[in-house]
Amino acid sequence: MPPDQICSEIEDCTEEWSFPPNHFDFIHIRGLVGSIDDWHVLFQRAYTCLKPGGWLESYEISPLWESDDDTIPKDSAMAQWAGIFIEGGRRIGRTFEVLPLNLQRKAMEAAGFKEIQEKPIKVFFFSLFTYLPTYLLTSIFPNPAPLHFSFYSGFSHLVGAPQ
Repeated sequence: MPPDQICSEIEDCTEEWSFPPNHFDFIHIRGLVGSIDDWHVLFQRAYTCLKPGGWLESYEISPLWESDDDTIPKDSAMAQWAGIFIEGGRRIGRTFEVLPLNLQRKAMEAAGFKEIQEKPIKVFFFSLFTYLPTYLLTSIFPNPAPLHFSFYSGFSHLVGAPQ
């Protein structure tokens, strides 16, 4: 049970917000990549609803799957995944390129946020096959070795305060 001074509010952030100006001390936004048609409007609404001295926190993930050790070939399904989602986002007018286009920072700055702190995070993913017993793997996959790879997707954490 959260303390009395903490509450959660959930609303469709793509619609006009029902909260009055200077209402929140803290707004947390995450996982909206591919859902927002105008990031500038979203962050402007958040800015309006924050009290002076309040904070906005935003987390988004990149559609690009990359590897430091070249275990994701450029012609692999994993590498092609991003292009499919990026094109789909273009078609529906809701970008998946929030990180590659630096939309969080640009929209926060345009809304008037100051003291923006950004922390890019490399999120590592490891193959499930690393953890499966060899006997199980060999009964499902005759040669599981090529299935081992490590890759990551970028994740960005931004925090900003109204002026």
